[in-house]
Amino acid sequence: MKIRHRGIDNILSVVLLVSTLVWFRNSINVPQENDHIETAILYSSSVMQSGVHRMADVVTSVWDRYFWLVNVEQQNEKLLQENLHINEQILLMNNQKNDIAQLEKLLSFKQSISEKTIGARVLYSSLNTHFTVVQIAIEYDAELSHQIDVGFPVLSSDGIIGKIYKVYGNYSEVLLATDPRFSIDVFVERTGDRGILMGQGKDHAYISTMKYLENDKDIRKGDRLITTGVGTLFPKNIAVGEVIDVRIQEDTLFQEILVEPFAKFSLLDRVIVVIP
Repeated sequence: MKIRHRGIDNILSVVLLVSTLVWFRNSINVPQENDHIETAILYSSSVMQSGVHRMADVVTSVWDRYFWLVNVEQQNEKLLQENLHINEQILLMNNQKNDIAQLEKLLSFKQSISEKTIGARVLYSSLNTHFTVVQIAIEYDAELSHQIDVGFPVLSSDGIIGKIYKVYGNYSEVLLATDPRFSIDVFVERTGDRGILMGQGKDHAYISTMKYLENDKDIRKGDRLITTGVGTLFPKNIAVGEVIDVRIQEDTLFQEILVEPFAKFSLLDRVIVVIP
């Protein structure tokens, strides 16, 4: 910036010097010109030169300010990119931490089951609009895939998921516990009263119904339902869900009981398949 400033000063000084020399030469040729004019011109030249110097200072300051701002903007952009990279690394580490926690939880749950099990990874979920049910596909070790069959229970560390619905190669489809075609024998943990849990197949709602519990039975919102292990391939004492609503049916012998499963179907990543 100082070099540019010095260059402007030099150019303007040369211009003023040349102008003064030209006037001086002319004044020699015309001696009758008044000395007052010479004084005025010299004074005007000095004032102009001073103004030019000040203007050069202003221009230089503006340029310096501009390049400083450009440099600051570039530094801010660099810092922003570095911050985004750090945030991405933190998010990745948190995801890895959550994955490890989920695997540890699933492993602990798996060890609590006496039956043989196989770990599986959830590949995708899709909505069947005709039956209004959600299905998931799972993939497992190719060496173990021949052991999987239709009807085998599928569990998560939170509770029951459903049962194997179709098998093809290393992949299977799972019928969820909220599907109307799914049913399982359960009991109320607090009272021991038994009933049949059946899916409702609601659009965008994972809700089941506990059926065949008489109106005089004591069941409340918040009661936990557990598998009985009777008449099914599902192990005993597996968490099923929580009662969210109880309605007395005066025109029938049984209560209407709505149940919300413990399993988080929309967040499934790893599950286990029980080999009876």
